Amino acid sequence: MPIPIPRRPLLGWLALAAGLAGGWLVAIHRLNPPSSPPAGGTVEVQGVRLSASAQHDRQRAAELFGFDIRGAGLLPVHLSIHNQSHQAVRINPAQTFLIERGLAWPLLTADQARRRLAAVGAPFGLPGGFAIGLVAEPSGPTPPEQWLERTALGLGVRDGDKAPLAGRPVERLDPGQTARGYLFFPGQGEAQSADALRLALEIAGVTRIAHLPLAFPVPPAPPDQARPSAR
Repeated sequence: MPIPIPRRPLLGWLALAAGLAGGWLVAIHRLNPPSSPPAGGTVEVQGVRLSASAQHDRQRAAELFGFDIRGAGLLPVHLSIHNQSHQAVRINPAQTFLIERGLAWPLLTADQARRRLAAVGAPFGLPGGFAIGLVAEPSGPTPPEQWLERTALGLGVRDGDKAPLAGRPVERLDPGQTARGYLFFPGQGEAQSADALRLALEIAGVTRIAHLPLAFPVPPAPPDQARPSAR
């Protein structure tokens, strides 16, 4: 279930009360969108450079992943992180949301993503937790086609008889490390467009919030439809 972004104190409390009464609000999140979204596609937070783009075009997403991932109910958001700070960096998934028309969609859990993909016969190899697949930039030969997308889904990729090019997606970025990958949000009649990614980072034990604009690669959203909660 998306969490409404409170824009006035009274409306925020009313939304919170309704969520608690309806049983869909598991944890309380106060989301404060920036007054003016940052320009361009790159944001820097405490020396960590970030860029993101949403891929909800069904045909293009199918070409990237090799199957109809949008039809399976996942909305992939591509994320690139270059840690130029002197501290290790982690994503805080519980505080990370896809912002769409005043709604904040939480990340799918790995179990939710696995069930949706299993329904269409697609494999999924991420362990329990949240549906996040970040992959350290490989060194050596150019990876094969769909390497990033398959590895982000937790699937080992081999190039002929060589050793695996990548194992499990990374969970933490050390200083100087660069990683790319995908965050998977609910898109089964739920989130249909993407305005911004509210990304929560843990840097030196402190949570930092980055608002990354996503409008530039995303086509206009279709008309509003009924949107069930993530299952």
